[in-house]
Amino acid sequence: MLPEALEILMKNIEHIKAKVDELLPLDKIKYIKSLWVECVSPCASRIRVNLAGIDSGFNYIEYRGYALYVVDVALVMLKHDGEELYEGDVDVDLFSSNNIEHELFIKGIELETKMLKRSIKENQNGLILVDGSLLAKSSTLLRTRGELELVKNGKMKKPSEILREMLEAVSKLGFRTVFVAKNSSSRDILGFAKGDVYYFEKYTDGVPGYAKPVLASRISGVSSLISKLRAFAGIHGIEYFEDVAISYLRLKEGGRVYRVEIPVNSVHGSENVLEDVKHHIKLLMRILEQGSVGGYPYVLLRADELARITHNDIKRLAGIAGILLDPSAREPLREVFIVEAFRQRI
Repeated sequence: MLPEALEILMKNIEHIKAKVDELLPLDKIKYIKSLWVECVSPCASRIRVNLAGIDSGFNYIEYRGYALYVVDVALVMLKHDGEELYEGDVDVDLFSSNNIEHELFIKGIELETKMLKRSIKENQNGLILVDGSLLAKSSTLLRTRGELELVKNGKMKKPSEILREMLEAVSKLGFRTVFVAKNSSSRDILGFAKGDVYYFEKYTDGVPGYAKPVLASRISGVSSLISKLRAFAGIHGIEYFEDVAISYLRLKEGGRVYRVEIPVNSVHGSENVLEDVKHHIKLLMRILEQGSVGGYPYVLLRADELARITHNDIKRLAGIAGILLDPSAREPLREVFIVEAFRQRI
C-alpha cells in the first residue's frame, strides 16, 4: 500500500505543495492584520492572581472483544505566592464498545467538569484555564445519542447530565473560565481554506496580541449550536448562560497563537459585551504573562504532562492486570496474512 501512496503523492506533489505554501491575496492579508490587536504594552505589566489549569487524557489497548482503558484528569493550581498545588482523578477498567475513543473522550469531559466544579470552591477569586474547546465539547455531548457502554456499566454519567453540570459551572464562573485550544482547525472567524490559527500565526508578524473577539451566536454555522445550548440551559434551569466569545492570542514575541473561548453569561449584558471581552482578554494576557513557558500557560503545560498516558503506561498496567499477552484486536489478522503468504510461496 505504501508504494501506491508514494506514487499518488508524487503525481500530486505540486498540487499539495501549492496548498501548503498557500499565497493569500494582499487584501486578505490586510484583513487578517486589521483583526489583530497588538498588545506589547501595557499588556506586559503583571497582575498576580491564583491560576488553575485543567486537562484530561486517555489511552487504551484493544483486545479481541474488549479493551483496557485509562482516563485521568489533572488540576494544577499556581497560587499568586508561587505555591503549586495538584489534584487528580483516574479511572481504569475493562469494557467493550464499538466507539471506544468517543466514549473515553466524553469520560474525559466528565472528569474535567468534576475538577472545574472543585476549583470553583478552591480558587474562588482566581482564573481557571481548561484545555480544549468549550464549543467542541458541548457539541459532542449534545450530538451523542444512544446508550453508551460506560453509562450502562455505571462508570459515567449520561452526556446530557455532564453537559448540564459543565454549563452550570461555566455560567457561574463567566469570564473567570477560559478554554484554551493548543491546536484548532476551526474556520469560524476568517473562513479561509485552513484553520484560523494558521493565518493568525503566519500573518501577524509574531507580535503579542489577540484577534478581535467574536460572539459565537453571530457566526454562521456556530450560531445554531449556541441556540441549542441556550434552549438546553433553559430546560434544565441553568441561569446566566448566554454565549461564547472566540478569539486567538499570542502571549510571547514570536510565540505560537492559541484559540481561546470565553463563556459569556447574561450578567454581562448584551450592549457592550464585546468591549467587556476585549478588556478581559487584555487582563488575561497580563495575568498569563507571569506564568507562561514559551508563550503557553504553565498550569496547562503542567496539567498536560500529568494527565498524559503513554503507550508504555498502559502496557505496564496491562502487565499488572495479567492481560498483556492476550491477543490484541489486530494481531490475529497479521498472523493470518503471514501464514497465507507463506502457503502461496510453497
